[in-house]
Amino acid sequence: MIGIPHHILEKLDVSTRQFLHQIIMMQDGNAAKLMNQNCDSAELNYGVSVMMLRKFATDIVGQKDLAIKLLQVPMREAKIVASFALSEIELTTNEVQLAVEAPATVDEAEHLAKNLLSEHCTQQQFLQMINGNKWQKLAAIHTVGWAVKKHLFLAKQLASILIDNVNEVICVETAQPLIYTLGAIGQMSDECKKTVDSIANELSISNNEIKKRIGEGYFWLFGD
Repeated sequence: MIGIPHHILEKLDVSTRQFLHQIIMMQDGNAAKLMNQNCDSAELNYGVSVMMLRKFATDIVGQKDLAIKLLQVPMREAKIVASFALSEIELTTNEVQLAVEAPATVDEAEHLAKNLLSEHCTQQQFLQMINGNKWQKLAAIHTVGWAVKKHLFLAKQLASILIDNVNEVICVETAQPLIYTLGAIGQMSDECKKTVDSIANELSISNNEIKKRIGEGYFWLFGD
């Protein structure tokens, strides 16, 4: 069994160490290896399934302090558990900021967006994600997608910000999720559909291969 490196353990209190030990007892080396094949993140990853992580989160529901500490551990499983545990808890702006800065893998970006950021992030924090690293950009895209899917109050505002800054979030890692999020935005209203179609058209004729793939992919899936 692979343990947690000493330089990380020494920064954690006893309760956090004990909880993380329970998680890594369920590690799956083959799953972790598969996840890491196409990921250049330095994040610790023990390959524990999301279903199992959701169960671990139920054990600490209401333990906000522990969940906030987990959110700051450079470990995939810790951040995903934290996202589930904090999903029904009122958070301060500073606590949400930890989630804004946390994504360092595809999994983390998706679950932090779904469980926390789509519900709690401010417009300023959303812009920060858009202008952040590739994992934060990915989280921004998922945040809009989930806000739209949940019919949240901020969905239209976040969608508008993403549309205005769409070129800022484009990279290899964000291409496919962006296609689906643009499709979701386009379904919000006829006006949104017209706006997204126009952007996708511009992308489809770009000399940039990633942008072109996004534009063409959007019309393939969502074109009239």
